[in-house]
Amino acid sequence: MANLLLLLAPLAIAVTTLLAAGCGPVRESCAPNSICLTSRLLVDACARDAKVTNGFLLGGIAECQGDFGVLNDTVQSSIFLANDSNLPVEIDVSVKSPVGTPVAAFFLDVAPPTVVVPGTRTEIPLTVIPIAPGAAVATLEIVTDADNVLAEGDDTISVDLLASVPKPATEP
Repeated sequence: MANLLLLLAPLAIAVTTLLAAGCGPVRESCAPNSICLTSRLLVDACARDAKVTNGFLLGGIAECQGDFGVLNDTVQSSIFLANDSNLPVEIDVSVKSPVGTPVAAFFLDVAPPTVVVPGTRTEIPLTVIPIAPGAAVATLEIVTDADNVLAEGDDTISVDLLASVPKPATEP
């Protein structure tokens, strides 16, 4: 029995250290005194609580914006999702456009994956096509089971997609 305690002591110290370091939100379904793993999804277009690792921006989960700038032609850009946890994160990504006459068409270039693997970044390629002069808006919605998002009281990260379509130049 003493040998077993000696073998388990380093594990107990490691778990205590992880919990003291605040490794993330604890799932409410976790039993007291048990080890609860958490999953985390970060979006590079989100500013609040953004995480930087080795000088590289992984992102946050709120105050999210993807600005395509002034559109004179079709523009392609990407938003990146990072999973810096040890658990896979499920995602369902879609673009929602407001009802009415569109100023620009925002769309996903390819069907995004449904899982972000632990320790990886996933690219979400987007395209916007100008249609008429004005301010263009849409929302990139990322529904997820990531614990850091669920801890905020929702299962969705919303990224505001913005662009501006200028009036065509008039000829003299």
